[in-house]
This record gives sequence, C-alpha cells and structure tokens, in this order.
Amino acid sequence: MVRKRVILLVQGLFLCAFLVCGAYILSVFQNYSTQTFKEKSFMQLNYATKLLVARLPLEASMMEIQQQATRLGQELGLQLEVLSVVDSEDHEIARAFIDSDGYAIRTDPVNLERTLYVAQDLGQYNLVIRSGFSLVEVTETYNKIRIVIIAAFVLAMFVTTILARKLAEKIAQPLEEITQVAKSVAEGDLRVRLQRNVGEEFAVLSHSLNSIADLLAERNDELSAQKKKLELIMKNTDNSVVNIDQKGFIIDYNDQFAGLFGENILGKHHLQIINNVNMEEMLTHCLKLEEPDNRNLSIMTKLGKKVFQIFCAPLKPTYMDKANSVLFVFHDITALQAVYEKQAEFVSNASHELATPLTTIKGFAEVLVADGAENDFAVNQQYLEIILKESDRMQALLHDLLQVARLDSEEYRKNIKVEAFFPGPIMEKVCTELKQRAVEKNLQLEMFIEDEDLTILANPDWFKQILLNLLENALKYTPEHGLIKLGAQADQTGNMCFTVHNTGEGIAPKDAERIFDRFYRIDKARTRQIGGTGLGLSIVKFIVEMFGGKIHVESQLGKGTAFIFTIPRSL
Repeated sequence: MVRKRVILLVQGLFLCAFLVCGAYILSVFQNYSTQTFKEKSFMQLNYATKLLVARLPLEASMMEIQQQATRLGQELGLQLEVLSVVDSEDHEIARAFIDSDGYAIRTDPVNLERTLYVAQDLGQYNLVIRSGFSLVEVTETYNKIRIVIIAAFVLAMFVTTILARKLAEKIAQPLEEITQVAKSVAEGDLRVRLQRNVGEEFAVLSHSLNSIADLLAERNDELSAQKKKLELIMKNTDNSVVNIDQKGFIIDYNDQFAGLFGENILGKHHLQIINNVNMEEMLTHCLKLEEPDNRNLSIMTKLGKKVFQIFCAPLKPTYMDKANSVLFVFHDITALQAVYEKQAEFVSNASHELATPLTTIKGFAEVLVADGAENDFAVNQQYLEIILKESDRMQALLHDLLQVARLDSEEYRKNIKVEAFFPGPIMEKVCTELKQRAVEKNLQLEMFIEDEDLTILANPDWFKQILLNLLENALKYTPEHGLIKLGAQADQTGNMCFTVHNTGEGIAPKDAERIFDRFYRIDKARTRQIGGTGLGLSIVKFIVEMFGGKIHVESQLGKGTAFIFTIPRSL
C-alpha cells in the first residue's frame, strides 16, 4: 500500500510537471514559429508591394493595379490580391488601411489547413494588397515536436516509474518494518525490535520506537513481577481476600476465600455467597467516602460459623476519578475470639471463686467483731476454723491462679529447663508425701513402673506437679477402702505412658468431655466441700502438652476413673 502510494505520487507529480513544461514548450514554439513566419511573409509582401508601386503609373485604375499585381505574383510565386477597404470586411484589410499592414490566420473548413493572410496599403491609391501563405509547414513542424515531446514523456514516465519503484522501496520497506514492529508491540509482543539500519530519514523514529518498546517491556516486567508477587501473597496468605465491584458482584478472590465460601462464585452477588448485610454497609461506606473501614463480623462459612476481622479499602484505577471496587480482607479471629471469651470466662470464674470464700471470711469476721465477746469459746473457735478453712481455700486458689498465669506466659515457658531423668524417684517421692493422707482415708496407694532404665524429657519440678495434682484429685474423690494406682510403662510411639487410676463413682461421658476445662466441676458443692479449686486438671493438661505429651480420661460409672498421659522419652 505504501509502495503504491509513493509510486502514484511520484508519477502524478511528474505528469503534472511534464504537462506544464510540454504545454509551455509547444506554446513558445507555436508563437515563435508563427511570428517568424509572419515576419517573413510581411517581408515578401513588402518587397512585392514596392515592385508593384514602381510599375504602376500615378493614376492607375483598380483593374490595372490588379492586373499588374497578378503578373507580379506569378513572377514572384505569390498570390496577390488588390482590395478596397470599402469592398472588404476582412480584419487584416481594415488593419492594413489603418496601420499600413495587417494579418489574420484562417482555417479552411474543408481541409482544415491554416493560412496566414498579410495585407499592406498601396499608399496614394487607397487600396490594400493582400497575400496568403499556407501554415502547413509550420503545423507539420509543430506536430513533429509534439510527437517528440510525447515520446519523451513516455520514456521519461517509464524511467520515472522505475525510479519511483526504487524510491518507494527505499521509503516503504523501513515504514513497513516500523509498522510491523509497532503492530507487534501494540499486540503485546514487547520482545520485537528494529534490527536493521532504516536510514537517516527514519533513524529518530526507529530509535524512539525501540526506546518505547524497551520502556514498555521494562514496565511490563515490573507489572508482571508485581502481579506474581501479589498472586503469591494472595495464594500463600492465611487471610481470605475478595474484590467486589460497586454493584456488589464478586470480580476476584483467592483460594482461601474459595475454601470458605465455595468455588465458581465469580460474578455472583456477595449477598448470595456471604449473606451478611454488614458487608453491604461496608461496601457502601468505602465507595461513598473512599476511605478504609474494618469491622468484626460473625459469618457462616462452609466450615461452620467463624468470626472475622474484616478490613476493606476502595480501589480506584488511575484512569478513573472514583473507586469502582472494594477489596475485602477476612482475618479469621475465631480462635482468638474463643481465647478472649475463655479469658473473660476465666476472669469471671476466678472472681466468683475468690468472692465465695472472701464473703464467707468477711461474714464470720463481722460476726466475731459484733458478737465475739458474747459468744462462748466453742462458737468462736468454730467461726475461726471456718475462716481458716476458707483462707486456706483462697490460698490454694491463688496458688493455682499463679501457676496458670505463669504457664500462660510465653517468656516463663521459654525459661523452663527440660532435661532427661528417670521418673521413678519422683513417683516414689510423691507417693511417700501423700501416703499419710491415703492412710487417713483408709485408701490403698500403689505404684509400679516398668523399664526403670528409661528416661523422659521434661522438667522434674513440673512433672512432680502433674503427679501431685492427679493423685490429690484421686485422694479427694476416692471413697474409703478404695484403691489408687500410679503406674508407668513405655509405649510403641517413643513415649512413656503414665496412669493414675482410682476406684470410685466414675465420671459420666458428658462430664468427661469438659473435665480439663478451667473451673469446671462435676459437683460444685462437693468440690467446694473437699477444697477443690477447679484448676488442677487444667494445669495438668497444660503442663503435659507443654512437654509434647497428651492426656485423656477413661472412666466407667460405679467402677472408677483413670487419667492417662504420655511424656516423650529421651534417646
């Protein structure tokens, strides 16, 4: 297309120039040849006129003059006519009479030959002599020159076409290459470049195009890297991310979001998927005020009901004045919320547990202050024993709360030293310390250990605390003449398995599920009566898991209960 246009343009310019030049040359030639021929004709007529006047008498009639002119014309080879101005309407006759000479060119309507008529006055005779000269020779010469010009035009046009093709090739090929490169860049192929020298005419354009391609490639690489980074973040983040447009339809989401709300949700309205009107409020808020927002919402998902801390921010493309979508980030705080709730429950329970003995102590103290002097010694002694008992209970509760607080501290847990040791001596020591209490309740306390040469990885002090809590719990809930066994043996998983079994009423399955919860009691009244704090088993579970072990309870109503826990063995 470029080549054709260049060729046609060059040919058109050449044609216009040649036509102008040819027309000018022909016009100049025609004017020059006609003028020359006219001057020559006037010279011949002037010569004939002088000869004619010399031969005529002073007073000659028009007929005599015509006869002499005819004879003279035959002698000179000219066609001479003598005319009167009155008798002739020809232009050259009138002009000759006025200006002494005149001329006119006429074309024969039959043979189309052109003739030059020249006329000159005869002075005192008041007549005009005229002669005609054929312009055939001038016309033939004009036609020959025109043929030569046409031939030259054809030859020049042929040469011009060849040169135009070469020029078009020189211009078009770089343009086509530049066009092809520009088209490839526009279609997204940013690797293509102009490799060859396209000439000085297109050097700036070529360099600019390559520079633009380099810049676009660099920007594209940056965008690709940012996109991959964003995709990597979106894929590996623990948070669920979704992009919702201004009409409320989902336009993008990550795998985590799909795992919570389902696959193939692109293009669906968020209320169909999330079904929470607060999301619509957040969407409207972000789009209207163009500022971020965050809320804690409870939302039903495929995995059940979860609590999310939801952050949202408006997204505004650079080519738009307003945000057209909102990015939502769902941070799952279900576990954290459960921790908060447990902490709140723990604080509430701890406050309640502390308030009960404190109220008792305060009540009896007030009685002693008010009526102590009037009461007998036995009554006051009973009140003081109650105060002492409740004080011991508060002290035990505060001790357990302190243990819970210390174990909840990550810094404290880091400083707990774990070492390899034989569990047998500690087991024997604990049984010895509790032996007297067992005897007082008519209970039988036994201990056995297999593989005495095996060691465990734990902290000796906290391991002793596990045994104390479990055995004290067994002493409290085992009826008289019951049996308590503490045993240890290696299992097949590289752990040492410990068992604290006691005979007694046992634990119902519904209570066994929550037996390790803080402040959970099967029989609250009985627990307070025997001095339990409700924290012992939860502390045991925390310590066991801190050392990488596990604990569970096995119980049958009316037969007894066994607490079984594992501690990793040392290699």
